[in-house]
Amino acid sequence: MNSLAANRISGLDKAFLLCNQAERFEDFATGVYILLDRAVKSAEQEAHILFESGSVEDGWSSKIIARLDNGFCLRARPASAGGNADIVIEHLSGDFTIICESKILGKIPNSTSAYYNNHLLEGVKQLVTRYSTATAEQDHCILLIFCFSPKMRDAIEKWKHYFFDKSNNGTPEEKEYFGGLEEYNFADYEGQRGFFTTHPHHSSGYPIKVRHVPVCLHHQPIDKSARK
Repeated sequence: MNSLAANRISGLDKAFLLCNQAERFEDFATGVYILLDRAVKSAEQEAHILFESGSVEDGWSSKIIARLDNGFCLRARPASAGGNADIVIEHLSGDFTIICESKILGKIPNSTSAYYNNHLLEGVKQLVTRYSTATAEQDHCILLIFCFSPKMRDAIEKWKHYFFDKSNNGTPEEKEYFGGLEEYNFADYEGQRGFFTTHPHHSSGYPIKVRHVPVCLHHQPIDKSARK
């Protein structure tokens, strides 16, 4: 693939080339991350939408899925049964797969329900102990963070600190499973949203890369017309 040519074209065209002509898993992952960023930006424009308290994660996951699929040689689908990952993103060839788990951070609007960093940690545990093995061409996964907290940037920094603290000072099981946790620079991805981590997968021993992707859904306008 001519990466120099891809660098000179729009992000959407680059994603199309990367996904359709992917020869390496890293090409596919880069294309997916470009498309995911676009899907997240689009979802953030609809932050005013309210879902029933028990369907917030599924509702926003569905909106992301709807914006991922469309002629890019990939298929994005929801879990097919209880206990499965929230989003599975697959190359149509079947060669490459990226698993995505969605979790809420903060207080859900019009609800007493609130979720904190321990909820995000459960999402990471699902990704790296239930859904992925970090074997060849399956070593990337995504934690999609639907953030209803104000000042999302600070909230995500606190989550990063919490996750790294758990790897060093958590339960014996957490220290065993997340030992060697490091921040990861995925050189092929040029975006600015969220951060990456990596650590040896407990089952396969290969490095598992987790991209932590925040979605800004805090919506509390204070102008007079909005209050009405």
